[in-house]
Amino acid sequence: MNCLGLLCCMLEGGASDCVITEEGVAALDLLIGGSTIVSKDVCSVLSLATLPSEVSKSGYSKLSKQFSASSFEVWLKSHMTTSPHGITSLLNGNRDSLAVVYKSDGRGRVLSNTQLAPCRQWCMLIASLSKQTVALQDDKLCCAHIRVQSCRHSYIYVMAPVSCVRVERCVNCTVVLGAVRTAVVVNKCENVTMVAACRSLQISSSSHCKFHLCVSHCPLILGGNSHLMFGPLNTNYHGMEDHMRQCGLNTTTDMWSTPFVVGDYEGGVSEVWKLMPQEMFSLICIPFQGKSVEDESICEVSSPYKEEMERRRKMCTDWFELVEHAKLSNEQAEQLTVVAQTQFKTWLERTGHLRELTTLDPSHLHHMTN
Repeated sequence: MNCLGLLCCMLEGGASDCVITEEGVAALDLLIGGSTIVSKDVCSVLSLATLPSEVSKSGYSKLSKQFSASSFEVWLKSHMTTSPHGITSLLNGNRDSLAVVYKSDGRGRVLSNTQLAPCRQWCMLIASLSKQTVALQDDKLCCAHIRVQSCRHSYIYVMAPVSCVRVERCVNCTVVLGAVRTAVVVNKCENVTMVAACRSLQISSSSHCKFHLCVSHCPLILGGNSHLMFGPLNTNYHGMEDHMRQCGLNTTTDMWSTPFVVGDYEGGVSEVWKLMPQEMFSLICIPFQGKSVEDESICEVSSPYKEEMERRRKMCTDWFELVEHAKLSNEQAEQLTVVAQTQFKTWLERTGHLRELTTLDPSHLHHMTN
């Protein structure tokens, strides 16, 4: 961090007697915090610099209530260190108890500081997963910052109200976010399906990604993107409505269909993004006991997609009625069951859903498809 550059913005007086006011030091709280050896609570820079044991070193004058700029700079630099609650510190942590990991083979990390850090500095790192499914479902994450990075062929479900989420360098993953108070940032991702209710979304350097959104502001498409697809939010789970309320989100203001492209693209906007064709739209069912809400999205789905949902429901209803009225013998019913299960397994393999079921519970998969 360029301390001198920050301090120059707060200097008062001439070159020979530069001072910094208490208000100027207090402004640093936006970027810097600290603590004492006695207490782990995060304190403001001003409160630390005016401690009786520090005033002589920080250049603070009780009479003028100002700091000597040169002394304060030396004092600040001498105490600067890596945040004990940041992502860097998490890399030396252990797997967090709030995350349930299915099909874990030891690779990948799910780390958090929720046991140590103040709630407003909670963060969680989900990194380097491969063919795994992770589920976070704890309301205690309401202020957490989530980072998902370098994951491959994995499924990540965050069924909790969180502060912000950053997803980067992920390939062939599905990320389902219940409610995000501020922003979701997607960077350097490929073939990622993102399902999110959030206040804003930023996308950069990503390709062939699908976004199912309930978003308060127009999604921002920054540089380096191609073949992005946008559709309405397509999931729900028990508690999601409460989580959205906690994050100050509502379903009446939804800008998912009006992305804003920043910068120039040689191939034109059509090469960057498009709306999802209605035949590609389908609901995502949360695959965890007690969480799933079938056959509905928490947001109102616009007409073309609603018609597609109704068409699929009608196909199921017509099929069951056809089987019921066919009056098959027991042998014929068994033959039909075998054919239906075989076709279903083929569909699972073709769409990639078979891999998701395998990462959850292979025994359940055997029961469903054989």
